[in-house]
Amino acid sequence: MNDHLEFGDASPFDETRRPGAIPPGILAKTPKSKHKDEFKTFHPRQFAAMDDKALAEWQSRYEKDEPQWRLAEHEFQIRGGRRTRQIAIAAIVISFLSFVLACLAYLLPHH
Repeated sequence: MNDHLEFGDASPFDETRRPGAIPPGILAKTPKSKHKDEFKTFHPRQFAAMDDKALAEWQSRYEKDEPQWRLAEHEFQIRGGRRTRQIAIAAIVISFLSFVLACLAYLLPHH
């Protein structure tokens, strides 16, 4: 029996191979382990350069239980909150202007 198999002679999962004899680099990293490594160098400020479409595309590369997906979801919530605040402020300004105009119309002399 040959104790030393050349690469390509047999599958790394062949029964003739000893446990732990799989050469490094044969087995690819799982997507989650790659994502874990990417997360170490990722900073949420990178979202500022992304529009909603680019952020959605970036988020789609990850599973819901991964931190990148949660960060992207949180960013969408923040963006939605900003839009809601802008709409609320616009509504307040319009309401205030309407009130001022109504007061002026009431105070002006009527003929």
